[in-house]
Amino acid sequence: MLTNPAEVPVRAALRLQVRGVSARPLEVRLGNQVVATCQLDGTYQDVVVENLPIQPGQSVLSLICEANVAVSATDLRRLGVALYEFELRALALEK
Repeated sequence: MLTNPAEVPVRAALRLQVRGVSARPLEVRLGNQVVATCQLDGTYQDVVVENLPIQPGQSVLSLICEANVAVSATDLRRLGVALYEFELRALALEK
């Protein structure tokens, strides 16, 4: 969940470090809008959105991918992607 307390949209730069459990597509969404897509290959990868407009109020940021791999025989959670780093930086306001 992201919160923009301002009355106007704020621009931000987003960087995620992710790793897919196996090769699979990844979609990053802010609300209903797709803001990034990439093909995961099982290695650590950066996903970068250089200009992300965040609307006033609360927004949900989601990582969407097919989750079809269980961790182990005793851990039956179905995982698709692991998030290792999350960086969100506000950009300078335009004048």
